[in-house]
Formats: sequence, C-alpha cells, structure tokens
Amino acid sequence: MELNVVAKRVRKSRTKTKFEDELTYKFSQLTKPFVNPPEHYADRSIQGWVRNIYSLFKQLYPSQEPTDLSWLNDHQKVRETIWATNPNLNTRQAGYNSIIMVYRPEFITTDYKQDILDMYLSARNDVGKALKQKKQPNENQEEVLGDGNTKKDIFSLLDELVKSSVVEGDIVNRQDYMLYMILLIHTQYSFRNDLATMRVIKESSYKALDEEQQKNMNFIVLGKKSLYFIRDDYKMKGTYGTLTNHITDRKLKKVIELWLHDGLNIYEDPQKLDFTYFISQDNGSPISRNNLSQILAKQTESRLGKRISTTLLAKIFDLSPSNVETATIEQMKQVKKQASVRGHSVGVRLSTYKNPNNQ
Repeated sequence: MELNVVAKRVRKSRTKTKFEDELTYKFSQLTKPFVNPPEHYADRSIQGWVRNIYSLFKQLYPSQEPTDLSWLNDHQKVRETIWATNPNLNTRQAGYNSIIMVYRPEFITTDYKQDILDMYLSARNDVGKALKQKKQPNENQEEVLGDGNTKKDIFSLLDELVKSSVVEGDIVNRQDYMLYMILLIHTQYSFRNDLATMRVIKESSYKALDEEQQKNMNFIVLGKKSLYFIRDDYKMKGTYGTLTNHITDRKLKKVIELWLHDGLNIYEDPQKLDFTYFISQDNGSPISRNNLSQILAKQTESRLGKRISTTLLAKIFDLSPSNVETATIEQMKQVKKQASVRGHSVGVRLSTYKNPNNQ
C-alpha cells in the first residue's frame, strides 16, 4: 500500500518592516556601557528587543504600522497594556527591558523625557521584585501592617496627646507633647531616627558655620519666615549628601513653633537657642537614636497595644501606589519625594518600605 506523504509545511517568515530594519540598525551601532574595549550587543538580544517593541505596538494599534517611537511617550497607556495583556511576569519584564533599551535620546528624536523613562524603570523594577523571593517581615510588622486600622489609630492617638498636653495654647505636659510632635513629623517625613540629637539653630547662625562645623550634624533651622530640616548625619549620607526638607504644612509649623516656645523655652533666651537639642529629656540632655526607638516602642505599645518604630511609621504612611506598573507620574512623584526624605532610592522605597495594604 502506498503511503501519501504530505510535504512538511514550511512556515513563511513575515517580511520585516522598514521600522524594524531601522531599529535593528540603530541597535547594531550601540556599544555596551562601561565596557573597554567597546563591545556591541549580541544579534540575538537585538532581535529580541526589536520583536518585543514591534509586538507591543501591534497590541496597542493592531491596524497600524509603527514609523517611530514617539508612541512610547504615552507611557500610561503602554504600561496599562503590558499589565493587562501579559499575566506572565517574565514576559512583562522582557517588555519593559526592551522599552528601556529603546527609550533613549538617540532613538526618541523628539519629546524625550527622563520622567517617562523613570516610570518605565520603576515598573520594570517592581516586576523584578515580584519575581524574587521576598523576605518576610517579622511578626510584629505583619500584625501592625496587616491591621487596617493602624493609621487611623495613630491619628486618634495624636488627638488624645494634644488634648492631654495643651491647655489654652500652652504646653502642660511636655512628654506627651513631645511624643505628639514626633509622631506628627513622621506622618509627613519618613525619617529614620534622625530627630535624635538634632539641634535647633537660627538660619543666620547656620549659614555662618563652615563646612566642617556643619558636618555630621542634623539641624532644624529657624528662618525669619521658614522652618526646615537639614540632615548631614543619617545612614545614606555617603550616597545622597546633605538633605534639606522645608516644612510647608501650616499645622506642623505651628506645632513645632509652640514646642520651641514652651517645650524648650528658647525664644525667651536668644543665647540659648543655637545648638539646643530639638528633642530632649526634661533636663535638656539629648536623646540618642536608641532612646528614641525605645520611647516610640514603649509609648505606642502602652497606648495602642502595638510597638511602632520609625521604620514601621515609614511603611504605615507610605504613599506608593498598589500597582506601580500602571501608576501615574503624580503618584510616582510622591514615591520619589518619600524616598528622597528618607535618603534612599525609589527602588528601595518600593521594595523595602512599600505598604502591602495600599489601595
């Protein structure tokens, strides 16, 4: 019996578009950064990036053909499409890697924006973080962050503390008011234990200090119309240098001004002002970083039933969006601001300090 052998079907490859050919050529001219002697990217890698970019465009605009890369500037639509159409994390990561490779001034000839590249980088890093095995927080962190009422409880405690410490505009309970101020500062500024050993200083006095005198110290600076923190003694000083954070919230400014007037009594004695410890024992002696941790832990446990540290406060009041891949520029600006205040990168903010319960 004769067998009718069907010839093996030969898959016809799609003819590359002019856009793909041009993109391939541009990639072939690039060399890897920080490699000496110069080294070009592998052809296999280039083909993968070009294929991913073309495929992404067709997902967005099925009936059109790409002519340039300007469509990547619509980053919100691009990121939402990647998130919605690619459930596989590895595929999403590869897509972002390809975008990051092409989103550069040499390829985006008009309207290149660093902010948009940062959005793609943050999305890629968030996917990368999800691919890694996460280090589980300790039991206390799980309990505190898992309790959806913790932030509400802290604000209720703030109300209780101000009622117990202030009567007719005067501080009547110094320790309660100091705890109130510390917690209120940390709802807006995700410091570590940087308030410990911080000094008060007039703006004119600070400007008169030489660099060596400013070195390795933290100050709250009193200007004629402004208050601001200057930190030169914190964990990542070697990377981020001196940090300055202006206090713009009117309520917080009033709270600090009352503390300086009543809690430290520095306005009555101008000679006492400069280098007075901002946070101190009743006798004026400084509070160490460890002391500050102990005060927060002891007071929050006795008043809330939860031991809360400055690290937990940074997570409780974290403003990271729940989904970084589809986040807006405004949302990511908040993340960048909180990262800058604490003195670390956006990647660290999103991997270490992101509150898993953010909506």
